[in-house]
Amino acid sequence: MTSHESGSPTHGSYAHGSPTHGSYAHGTSGTALLGDTIGANLVRVVATWPDRDALVDVPSGRR
Repeated sequence: MTSHESGSPTHGSYAHGSPTHGSYAHGTSGTALLGDTIGANLVRVVATWPDRDALVDVPSGRR
């Protein structure tokens, strides 16, 4: 049984539904990442362009 299965926290685990740290893994690309989370980026995009679609899930038809 892993520590995750037993309910004890592990490095990078979620505490109360929030990540305990961000991730900056991006493979071998020389292009830098944005430096924020997907959620933070989505919030920023929605605030910048409130009248545009921010996320489209084509298979389900959700916008």
